[in-house]
Amino acid sequence: MGREIDQPSMWAGGSYWDATRSEDQGLTPAESKPPVPGEKRYPAYGPNAELGDHGLVAGRFLPFHRGHQYLIDFARRSCKQLTIMIFVHPGDPVAKGQRRSWIARHLEDPAIAVHEVETTLSDETAIPTKFKAMIAPFVQGVSHFFTSELSYRSVADALGSTFVPVDPSRAAIPISGTAIRANLMDNFRYLVPSTRPWFVRRVAIVGAESTGKSTLCARLKEQFGALVVPEWTRVLVEGGVEGGLRSEDIQLAARSQIASEDALAAQVVGSNAGVLLCDTDLRTIYLWGERLFTVAPPQWIKDQIPARPYDLYLLCDPDVPFKGAPERDLPVHRRAFHDTLKKALANEHVVELSGSRDERFQMAADAIISLFGSTTTLLSRRGTIMV
Repeated sequence: MGREIDQPSMWAGGSYWDATRSEDQGLTPAESKPPVPGEKRYPAYGPNAELGDHGLVAGRFLPFHRGHQYLIDFARRSCKQLTIMIFVHPGDPVAKGQRRSWIARHLEDPAIAVHEVETTLSDETAIPTKFKAMIAPFVQGVSHFFTSELSYRSVADALGSTFVPVDPSRAAIPISGTAIRANLMDNFRYLVPSTRPWFVRRVAIVGAESTGKSTLCARLKEQFGALVVPEWTRVLVEGGVEGGLRSEDIQLAARSQIASEDALAAQVVGSNAGVLLCDTDLRTIYLWGERLFTVAPPQWIKDQIPARPYDLYLLCDPDVPFKGAPERDLPVHRRAFHDTLKKALANEHVVELSGSRDERFQMAADAIISLFGSTTTLLSRRGTIMV
């Protein structure tokens, strides 16, 4: 057998390199012997390493972040078969099935089994035998247990598997689920792309015509680096809708608003502070359609409104000078639409903006910052699984 290296002083590619021995010392007698077929001269690492038979990764994944991504990607490259167990606790702010969806979308590999198991144990590692019984219906014969938590060592022993710690000091990816839940805005960059749309704070800026919505969006974008979803009725009008805006264009505007919002939500990154600013919403589009045309907008638009929640509505008061064609300056109509919209938003999280444009901006900025101070409560508002 080859000479044992207890503490290699450095790595050289996929092998140990013993830097305590100079190059001119040559090989030891044992190392000079012709290799025996099947004999392992050194521990195997790198692309020619033997893979483990069946690996296990387990945790709450609340939320699924880049540290988890590193752990899972490490494990899938280290074993022939991989199973991922997600522990779901009563009262978790994320609906059952959502974390499985995040991980499955990241993996894009149906051969990797992802299971959820409900448990009331506050610490799954406290009683290794219960842990083993809990996962038994889903996985058997675990050869390697991959984890970033050293407390899982006793669980690996109970499973009769090799304990493989992966970045337990968080040196490679300095983040934890606890840190993200405590400060989502500053740690948004650590979320895995498949997870981000769920955590994006969607803010709808709404109001009557010429109440400074688009100007406010631009200032908030500059302040937070947020992405902005443009108002699609305006896009259609400015695009030169032939013959003017028609009742059927309301449906096109609604579909375009949905498509634009969802497409941009998937692109929000850490530099955008986890915020998506929406320069209108479906409710406003529907109410505008009712006001402008004798034909009611399609019912599907109204039906979609409760299915598309926003974390915050910024309702702009029409107490600012009108900007636009003089014939469209109808204060009574602007106030009436504002009152209708305000009534429709009675059960939503709304901050009313009034006063000067600077005052409105400060109120809006403070409201957005406050969104990130109560993560658990806000996450619980999203009741559907986003896939």
